Amino acid sequence: MKSLKFGVVGNPIRHSRSPEIHHHFADQQKIKISFGKYLVDEEDFENFVKDFLGLVSD
Repeated sequence: MKSLKFGVVGNPIRHSRSPEIHHHFADQQKIKISFGKYLVDEEDFENFVKDFLGLVSD
């Protein structure tokens, strides 16, 4: 099974417990995921999402 890719995006981001919470749930459900924390400023958000999704940037 292919790993599903997830993440939490923001600034600040260090305090987020989202990766731990989502990995715990995925383990319980036997789902393979990758879940990252992404430090992204507001002005860079659109380009980050395009890159994350594998879309071509303008």
